[in-house]
Amino acid sequence: ISIPVKIDFLAISSFSGGASGASHGMVRIAKDLDDSIQDEDVLLVEDIVDTGLTTRYLLQTLAGRGPRSLGICTLLDRAVRRIVQVPVDFRCFEIPDRFVVGCGLDYKQLYRNLPYIAVLKPGTDEAVTPVPGKSR
Repeated sequence: ISIPVKIDFLAISSFSGGASGASHGMVRIAKDLDDSIQDEDVLLVEDIVDTGLTTRYLLQTLAGRGPRSLGICTLLDRAVRRIVQVPVDFRCFEIPDRFVVGCGLDYKQLYRNLPYIAVLKPGTDEAVTPVPGKSR
């Protein structure tokens, strides 16, 4: 991006509800933005958009702060698991319904350091297979 850019960070926690472990979209902001976004053009950058529940919560929360515009950019879009539709403006890859690791994504705190996105080998905790994807 060749224009002046301010970068800020949110830290969020998603909670699972019930014994089934299914997510019910309960989200808590653990670290909020340091600066106001009122009248700013805001791009929410996500690592992965999955069910859309967390992203919808963030969009609603940030929209309430009066930005001029609000968009979403994600590295990985797993649209096949979408529960609520969210407007993904920019995505690098659409991925299948597989658990992915690498490039900062982990499984039990493992594999964040992989320089590529991989899926776990079926029936193991071993990440070996680069994930297929369609770029856009």
